[in-house]
Amino acid sequence: MRYVLSLFEYDGRDAQVVGVPDPRIVISAADILDEDHDAAPSDVGLDGDADEGEQEIDV
Repeated sequence: MRYVLSLFEYDGRDAQVVGVPDPRIVISAADILDEDHDAAPSDVGLDGDADEGEQEIDV
């Protein structure tokens, strides 16, 4: 909620009440996608193809 309130200026806005969004809670989609990329299994390439020595299985 603090993130949304921090985006806009509005009548009666109290900066002490709005506060600052907690960066441990509010995260960008790009950061999440980057974390998912880092956690990808090492035996499968980014293109989804199995690396040499791995067998592909069609589903």
